Amino acid sequence: MPLGVAISSIDARLASCAITTVFHSLHTLAIKYDSSRSAASARRTVEALSKCVAEGLTRVRHRVIVRCELTDEESCQIAAELLRKDIVTGVCIQDHTPSNDEDVARFPQFCLTELGMSPAEASSYLAAKRKRLQFKERNAKTIAQQAHAVGKCILTHDDCDRSDIQKAMGLGATVSEFPATPQVTEIARQQGLYVCFGAPNALRGRSHAGHAAAKHALKPTPMDILCSDYYPPALLPAIWNWGAKKASLPEAVRLSTLNPASAMRLRRIGIIAPGNYADFAIVQERANQELCIEEVYVGGRRVH
Repeated sequence: MPLGVAISSIDARLASCAITTVFHSLHTLAIKYDSSRSAASARRTVEALSKCVAEGLTRVRHRVIVRCELTDEESCQIAAELLRKDIVTGVCIQDHTPSNDEDVARFPQFCLTELGMSPAEASSYLAAKRKRLQFKERNAKTIAQQAHAVGKCILTHDDCDRSDIQKAMGLGATVSEFPATPQVTEIARQQGLYVCFGAPNALRGRSHAGHAAAKHALKPTPMDILCSDYYPPALLPAIWNWGAKKASLPEAVRLSTLNPASAMRLRRIGIIAPGNYADFAIVQERANQELCIEEVYVGGRRVH
């Protein structure tokens, strides 16, 4: 699929879901396969998005978060390169090296589906990742310094325990994305990190990856950000449902407006106020509780 066609399609879909600013999450794996998670794909996507935005071809605001795999030094270098692009807002530091028997058993299938690797190649890839674990802390510090140098945000991914949160704080991170347990969620918020969960998680009541359920994040500790994750149409219903059952509607709306804008240091969006961009949606709730997105505006221009 040509990138321009894909960008136009997702742009229209996002507008129809009342999403006015999107953060595309791009992996930067230094692998020889032309996977959607490869560094080559990330470079192409950043360039194509930048071109579409510059030429005024998009309806909504597009930003990018690059994902840096800490056991892959070349991934870190490519992430640092992309951080210098205007459209890139931050870097998410992560390590997907399997750490238990269940994850190890699933790893070959992940490598086949997502990276195009054979079982033998997946085994070699895992061995190499384990060998490079010794460089994980060094790579994290390096990419964090490079992010700070260009004024970009740092996020962490799948934090599993208190030590992960402490390391995130030491790196100057602002967001803990998808913490693994309710206990880690609480620790992250106590340390001042924005905690992010996915809208599908909130609607389904559980994580597809087996991590903490968003429904546990309000009691005793609230989450801060609700993102569309892998299914944009889930975002607005999740906000509405959260506002009706867990919090007030204004509190729920902030999870996907003001809070992420603040966490990612974006100005003039996230709240309707004098001097800000006029990004908003008109939504009607029908008798059967179905939501109808009637109009969507970005910068005062109707996009849906």
